[in-house]
Formats: sequence, structure tokens, C-alpha cells
Amino acid sequence: MRPRLVLFGDSITEQSFADGGWGAALADRFARQKCICLDCYFHDGLHFTPAGNKILFHEVVKTLSSIGFSSERLPSDLPLFHDIDTKDPMKAFD
Repeated sequence: MRPRLVLFGDSITEQSFADGGWGAALADRFARQKCICLDCYFHDGLHFTPAGNKILFHEVVKTLSSIGFSSERLPSDLPLFHDIDTKDPMKAFD
């Protein structure tokens, strides 16, 4: 977790956010910091990297296992690729 900067005070602290004040300078400086620790898990801030996907996958499997689901007992909706007829793909779903 990133460290937080909290300013406590009275009217002096309030005045620090006036033009050129030290409070505004601190807020500007710390607001623009990038959290380096998440770079290995997020590709662009939204999409996971392979390492991030691995963590997500293991957490989902652990959560599903804790409520009684297992991958072996889940029904499969998709046929195996070698069972699909390229001339009539829908036949594999019958």
C-alpha cells in the first residue's frame, strides 16, 4: 500500500493551499506518483499482465473451492476442437 500524506492543522494549514502554498505543492507532488509495486500485475492500469492473471486465477479457484465447486464437477459447454466438424460446427453441440 502506498504511504499517505495527511495534513492536520488549522487556518495555517488551510492557507497552505493558497497559490504557491506548500500544501498545494505537496498534494501535487504526491498525487503524481506512480505505484511501482503494481506494475508487474497491471499492463496498462486496467488489464492484467500474465502475473496478474495468475494471481486472479488462483484466487477465483480458491474461492470456488471454498464453496464446494471444483473444475472437475463443472459442466463443459464447449466441445473439444477435434470433435468440431468444420463443415457443420453446430453438430458438435448436439
